[in-house]
Amino acid sequence: MGSSGINAEYMGSSGINAEYMGSSGINAEYMGELVMIQQQRFGGSIPATVGRIGASGLTRGLTTSVGREALFTMGYLGLNPVIAGNLRKSYGWDEYQSRVAGAIGAGIPAASLSHPLDTIKTCMQGDVERKTYTSFTQTARTLLAEDGAGRFFRGWGWRTGRMIAATFLIDLFKDRLCPILFPEASSRVEEEGSV
Repeated sequence: MGSSGINAEYMGSSGINAEYMGSSGINAEYMGELVMIQQQRFGGSIPATVGRIGASGLTRGLTTSVGREALFTMGYLGLNPVIAGNLRKSYGWDEYQSRVAGAIGAGIPAASLSHPLDTIKTCMQGDVERKTYTSFTQTARTLLAEDGAGRFFRGWGWRTGRMIAATFLIDLFKDRLCPILFPEASSRVEEEGSV
């Protein structure tokens, strides 16, 4: 443990594992968001929207989606348990207090770091025709020219609040469901001690 009381070895491995969990594999969520954004703009059924967009259009904004999800996942799987565990062990906070503080302490930086990527992704997915937003870099430049750095953070408050709530609930469900779904692994964690 470092002088702050945080187990640096755990935090490093937790962050790396969380990043991998958030960015690994092709996430169907980004395609669903793309279709939803297109339906909000133009209407139409899911099959009609997918047909209009085409296969190549379905990957629009994929890189920004992967980055956004990796940062969010690092918050709720990596940073949140480290903060909450440290508050319980080092400062004697109870379970509820430490969960709330962990969710806030992980949700705010995760939202702040991932929100610009989410803004760029949404603009790119709303413009599959590439009339205004052609590439990641060009989209970022266009948004910056529109309203400075603040343009990347429109809607930050709502998204941050949702991310804090999601981080709290994911942590709670994880701790409640893991012993039921994975009793052997849960008993090993209890024997070895957890963060």
